[in-house]
Amino acid sequence: MFVHNFISNFSILVAFLFVGHQLVKRFPRLVEPQTSLKQLVHGVMYGFLGIVLMGFGFKTIDGSLLDLRHVPIILCLIFVGAMAAFTAASLIAIARILLFGWSEAAFFAVVAIILVYIFGMILSKKVRGVWNQWAMATLFSCIILTITKYFVLVHHSLELYIGVIAEYWFFSFFGGYVSVSLITTLRRNEEILKDLEMRVKKDYLTGVHNVHYFEDSYRQLVNQSRELHQSLSLIVLDIVFSRR
Repeated sequence: MFVHNFISNFSILVAFLFVGHQLVKRFPRLVEPQTSLKQLVHGVMYGFLGIVLMGFGFKTIDGSLLDLRHVPIILCLIFVGAMAAFTAASLIAIARILLFGWSEAAFFAVVAIILVYIFGMILSKKVRGVWNQWAMATLFSCIILTITKYFVLVHHSLELYIGVIAEYWFFSFFGGYVSVSLITTLRRNEEILKDLEMRVKKDYLTGVHNVHYFEDSYRQLVNQSRELHQSLSLIVLDIVFSRR
């Protein structure tokens, strides 16, 4: 069927999530704290991902595209927020029409995107737990596609319909599972790294910043003063018997 198309979608999805995480680390001001800018940036990023996934999708007999475009919308709802998911869904829906033209298949595709967003937003508020939200949202998106494709593909070939739907369900759940696992693992590792960095730069007994923190701060201030052509002053205090 279209296994190679879904493999391409899966590879793009994993690569994007990993590279995107590294970019977020390089430019933290765009995503911290929870602001409208963060929602917008993530929405545009995930929307672009959905558009790329459509470009590597499989075109069926009825002219519709099968890909993993719903995964970025679900990930936005779970890990970022409703505004980011709305931005991503809007970009994907608009790109579906502009890039591939308006048709009956495009109409059903846009409706499916809207339904996935609405149902996913409801789940994010009603259902607790990342994995529960992902499983329910993915199940709903697969059911939507199964229903819409039945009225089109079953007239051409029942065997084709069953094969297409089976592969779509498998890759939707497999791709979504790997994506959620990757994001949670990257975030967990980031938290562990931050905790280790904090422990290295603070004294365990007093909680006061130690010499490692001083060296890093001093190096940053020296570089900053050189770039700005400003002078830098240093005051040293020797505190005796500070732990008594």
